[in-house]
Amino acid sequence: VPDPTLFRSMRTILRTRVAAWIVGWVGIVLFVPVCAVHAATFYVDQHAPAAQQADGSAAQPFRTIQEAVDRAQAGDTVLVRAGTYRETVYFEHGGAPGQPLTLAAYPGEQVVISGADVLNGWQPKSKDERWLWTKKIPSAPGGVFVDGKPLQLVGGDPVYSKISSLAKYHTLLQPMGKGLKDMVPGTFYYDSADKTLYLWMASSKRCWPEQDAADKPKIEAAMRGPVIWGKPNISDICLRNLTVRYGTSLHQQWSLVQLRGNRMTVDHCTLEWGDYGGLGGYGDHWLVRDNTIRNNGALGIGANHLHEGL
Repeated sequence: VPDPTLFRSMRTILRTRVAAWIVGWVGIVLFVPVCAVHAATFYVDQHAPAAQQADGSAAQPFRTIQEAVDRAQAGDTVLVRAGTYRETVYFEHGGAPGQPLTLAAYPGEQVVISGADVLNGWQPKSKDERWLWTKKIPSAPGGVFVDGKPLQLVGGDPVYSKISSLAKYHTLLQPMGKGLKDMVPGTFYYDSADKTLYLWMASSKRCWPEQDAADKPKIEAAMRGPVIWGKPNISDICLRNLTVRYGTSLHQQWSLVQLRGNRMTVDHCTLEWGDYGGLGGYGDHWLVRDNTIRNNGALGIGANHLHEGL
């Protein structure tokens, strides 16, 4: 006859293990919400007062997009208030499947991320050549724009003119002439030997930029590019309702926006006046929707190894 105490012991052990199993699963179920990622919204406003303790909240927004992008994690959104942001935005990390890291304009506001700097402090080349303006800058610009209109490059592109197979496709900077003596109204020339940018305005009414402060043109030189890019093989980034313009790719064939990873979204953006391309990159499952991509040098969209993109 089996010992009844043995059955009681086995029942006790079984009840204990079942209870432990149930408690374990309940613990897991209860634990998941605690560990779940709670999406945050970070705000950027370049006009906000400088604050030592800016935390990206609506009350204390960051002043640069890069600060917010560095702080944001998977599922978070960065909302940028109106203005022109002259900076390079670099993603050290992306989001996660179903939880993209989103960079977008604040609803109803226009945001421009520019690779160009405004150039002031011009000087005439000489007393007898006051139609030629000069300024020292550290490197060749990807383009020069006066009140938003591009000037024609004189002389060779310092990189692509040495590579015949590429120079003919680099159309935004398709050069004319060979040097300073070939300049005409509406052109610019960069002398890499003495780091001097020469400018001849298209309008005969404007001989030199400091002549009349009330009629002073805005002169911008594309000095940065890509304007938005990131670490290779990061994924799940969403760009929405942004204008990106004036990028340079004089150091390599890259576009204004250069993303390299999976599940990227570019939605309702304007990408314009990049000296090489508008949008470039590689990866799987991209969504490029309702964008305006125009006036870029060689191509609008360029992609290598892009699979299942739309």
